[in-house]
Amino acid sequence: MDFTTALVMIVLSSFTLAMLTGLLGQKFWQDGSWHIALSLALFGLAYACLCSFTSPLRSILLGIGYLLFSCAICAITAELHRFYRYPLRTGWLLLGPLCTGVLYIFFLDQPDLRTRCINALLAVQNLWTMQLILRRGMQQIGR
Repeated sequence: MDFTTALVMIVLSSFTLAMLTGLLGQKFWQDGSWHIALSLALFGLAYACLCSFTSPLRSILLGIGYLLFSCAICAITAELHRFYRYPLRTGWLLLGPLCTGVLYIFFLDQPDLRTRCINALLAVQNLWTMQLILRRGMQQIGR
């Protein structure tokens, strides 16, 4: 299988799921389903930016792709906070994309270190999201 084909299929799948979530989940928007649709669309855009291996704007598109990944994780985290009715300070959500942008610019000339640092930051964001799910799983079953 061609690597570019796989990435394009991920982009198309993300956009299709975002559209379906947006259309079919309208009655659950107060519970945060629009955050899920937004997150899926952002993941699709991020993969589209990361697919541009031969573009002359490759370094800019990589930075945008990383920022979009971070924002997509933030949208899912915001949705979980809203769905589980946990309080959320918006500043914590903005910290991930802000740090992603700073790390990308700071390590612009060191691609290996830049990739490792940004992926570590994205992993920390995913751990935050996972702990929300696991914390809820330990409580009584409800909604």
